[in-house]
Amino acid sequence: MMGILKATTPAIRVAAMVLAVVGLCVCAAAAGLNDAAEPAVNPPASSSSVTEFGEVLWGSGVFGLVIWIGLFAAAALTIYWSVDSAILVQEHRVMPSSLILNATKAARDGHVMQVLECCERDPCPLASIMAAGFSHIEDGPDSVQEAVTLAADVETERLAHELTWISVMSAVAPMLGLLGTVQGMIMAFKAISISSPDPNLLPMAIAQALWTTAAGLVIAIPALILHYLMKHKTSTTILKMEALTIQLVGEIRRVEVVPVQG
Repeated sequence: MMGILKATTPAIRVAAMVLAVVGLCVCAAAAGLNDAAEPAVNPPASSSSVTEFGEVLWGSGVFGLVIWIGLFAAAALTIYWSVDSAILVQEHRVMPSSLILNATKAARDGHVMQVLECCERDPCPLASIMAAGFSHIEDGPDSVQEAVTLAADVETERLAHELTWISVMSAVAPMLGLLGTVQGMIMAFKAISISSPDPNLLPMAIAQALWTTAAGLVIAIPALILHYLMKHKTSTTILKMEALTIQLVGEIRRVEVVPVQG
């Protein structure tokens, strides 16, 4: 069963990424087509439709379109890395019950080598931490604690790798929104400075400034929340693995130990 899960995980990640990008593109395209169809029904002189999202998206110029592509990419990557992180820190993946049961039984019987063999048969973050601890069991409690802490730090970095990118997206998205705001303000001042300004140009510029700001915040706020939630989940899981390893080391010290063979 674990082999099937490991084999399908890359497919799940790719599917999540594709669905996120396709969903965002479909939403943007639908909005653009809907707004593009409005002039056929409404009088072209009306300026109320220029503030619609679709018209802002397609009418913001090349630079504005690049900003929107960056915002959509930030949203898609945030979704992808959030799903990926949620998959990585699932408890049945990092702390499989079969490893816990087999290692606990071997530890209570005093077989250090059997514990290490269990870790080799079922590689996972918990196995790495347990192997580090039990490999130094003959060096004393301080050495075991130090080895467990070091291995836990390594596993934390590995599990939290995607969280770094979620944090990056939470910082980049509002910056892109701010860049769009600056572009909108430049467009607005340009519209005002023209002797015979287009009546639709000023609302379009203001809409560009507001829409990009809102889009950046809509991406950044959930990304920031997800980052801290997943960081808390990862830290809690690592602490559980450390505590379990120290507990098993304590169990094995209560019985006659079968030492590690050189």
